[in-house]
Amino acid sequence: MSNKKGVILIDAAFAVSFCGVLRAHFEEKTGRALAPFDFAELPTLLAFCADRSETTDYSVVYIYDAADSKTHPTIPGSPDELLDGVAFLHQVGEFAFSAISNERMVAVDEMFVQVLADVYVDNADIDVLITLGDCSTQDERIRDVLESMKCTDIINYSLRSASADAKYVTNNPVYPFAMMLGLTADELE
Repeated sequence: MSNKKGVILIDAAFAVSFCGVLRAHFEEKTGRALAPFDFAELPTLLAFCADRSETTDYSVVYIYDAADSKTHPTIPGSPDELLDGVAFLHQVGEFAFSAISNERMVAVDEMFVQVLADVYVDNADIDVLITLGDCSTQDERIRDVLESMKCTDIINYSLRSASADAKYVTNNPVYPFAMMLGLTADELE
């Protein structure tokens, strides 16, 4: 039996910024240092929190700004089994990493939409799509692209809700980030 094929598309700047805001808030609230941000752990937690019951082979794509060194994806930091420094196995699937650098020719949120539209919309090989990004200037375009996807299992991590009749599910990104930072359920209340 072969695994499902999935793509996790992440806006690296949003991930780093959102994690920083949560870290600052909860370190002050809890009075303790939290775990470091880990570019490898994030996609596993996104898949886990998306309630993925089947094992899936994921291609993880980070979109980042070449001028911002904080958002450059790193070699996975805590894999269960490292595969050539760019992939690892985890209980929820296999994760292979790649990054697309934005050389400031277009805004990162525009590039996020373009990658979705140009690369993944018509790709019939994708069973699962998970996205994470704050594309507030592109909200309508993101909705249109997600609605036109050929795959039917789409999870969009966003601070904005999808319409009730949307083809995709929108999850709040707080929970995967809280897990990555080592926060407990009690500390989130």
